[in-house]
Amino acid sequence: MLDLVLKKLKNSFPQMYINDRIEAIIHPRNNIYFRLEDCHSEEDVIRKILCWLSRPAHKSESLGVRRYLQEGINHFLGEEFTREDMARIYTQLGNGVNEILTNEFMRSGYNMALLKALPSHIKPYYQGE
Repeated sequence: MLDLVLKKLKNSFPQMYINDRIEAIIHPRNNIYFRLEDCHSEEDVIRKILCWLSRPAHKSESLGVRRYLQEGINHFLGEEFTREDMARIYTQLGNGVNEILTNEFMRSGYNMALLKALPSHIKPYYQGE
């Protein structure tokens, strides 16, 4: 099963490869990666994508890198997250800051209303391009 998930990951992020430390190198030039060692299901990979790719998808200095990551995330998840959505996902789920909320977000089918419903003092950092 994980073979199909990794194939889907490669289709979503064409530059991706897996190194000898069992890391999915998503963007080699910028060393954007996450560990696959503890991924046993598609849900585990999705959690890693939300936690570890949302930051560079939102904050990378390179517009090209941001687009590559955002398009890859959208392709993998079958979503159409905007830059503002990525800012909110990073702020509230990035770096694994809230595993419970990440799981709820996944179970909701990536319903952004769940993240937007948080208290107003929890606002994502976002500056238009």
